[in-house]
Amino acid sequence: MSDKVQKFFASDKEIHDVLASSKRRMTHGQLLELARDRGIFISEEASREDLVDYLATLPHDFFDVEGLLEQAGPSKRAERTTFIEFSGDVTSEDIADALLEYQEDFESHEDTTIHPPRPHAVTANVKYSEFDYSRTALLQRHEKDADLEFRIEEKRVTVRMPATDKGHEIVAAIIERIERKKKTVFQREEISVADLSVENRTIFFMNLMRGIANHRVEMVVNIKVSAGGAAQDLDEGDEEGEEAREELLGVVRSVALSGENLLASPHYQQLRDGGFFVTSMTWRAIQEAVPNDKISFEVAFDNQEEGTGFKYLVRYAQQKSDGDYSVNYKAVPPARRKELCGLIENAARKALEDIRATH
Repeated sequence: MSDKVQKFFASDKEIHDVLASSKRRMTHGQLLELARDRGIFISEEASREDLVDYLATLPHDFFDVEGLLEQAGPSKRAERTTFIEFSGDVTSEDIADALLEYQEDFESHEDTTIHPPRPHAVTANVKYSEFDYSRTALLQRHEKDADLEFRIEEKRVTVRMPATDKGHEIVAAIIERIERKKKTVFQREEISVADLSVENRTIFFMNLMRGIANHRVEMVVNIKVSAGGAAQDLDEGDEEGEEAREELLGVVRSVALSGENLLASPHYQQLRDGGFFVTSMTWRAIQEAVPNDKISFEVAFDNQEEGTGFKYLVRYAQQKSDGDYSVNYKAVPPARRKELCGLIENAARKALEDIRATH
């Protein structure tokens, strides 16, 4: 039997905990529907607790349990993306070999799919499990996957990956295998504003937003702010921070739409002198070429005070035949996502280069 075949037994108590722990996803109406699917009709006056107690004692086969877990489990939110770079004489074959070695080393508990390498790019997908022991037993395991893309340009490799600890862990393991083969250590580079002043950290976000090629900024939707030396994000639960966020958001919106110099704004100067700076920004922009959709960009740093852990998310609202846009923003299809991610990465590099060149 394959090592990947896994067996488990769901007790009445575990089924009960799944049904009881997910009030938002397993509502009173959905519990009634679960009973009706079995040909059992229960009064709508029955309490949620009584429904849970009753349903938990019924027989559940594998597919019943699988359906419950899918319904009660955590929703799959879009993961942020990040990238790192390193220079060296590396070929697509070197990367593919390292991926194959990683696949063989971790095949017992991860499923790695390596796509046929191209001359200057290699892509792969790693499926793995994460565990959240704060949840009830049957909901502790989360199935996740990481899409990886290695691009080679002029002896420089750019690696795009999920902005998660696991994503960084996988990529580090693959790079280490390439280093062993090449008998060298690569200098890894990431987008970081750790060396920038409070003022220039905010300017970084403004330059990045304006630097997305062929996209016209429509609105700055939200920002998060921190104050120099503060230990927490002042966007949450801090009166002074919330007031500063609202004020800075108003200034950033005005400057973004007018094209004026942020540094020339007296209001911004007052906030800057108070030590406030932007740590995250979400804005919307209109594509200036077909298909002319509206794109939502979100850019942030995991470690706000240090200015490290660069990550981003891109979603889109499709333009309809009447020229209006769909109400909901959704995940970008893979082919377009590569292009938009590339635009963010290029704009981030240039924003940093321009700031460092003038200071």
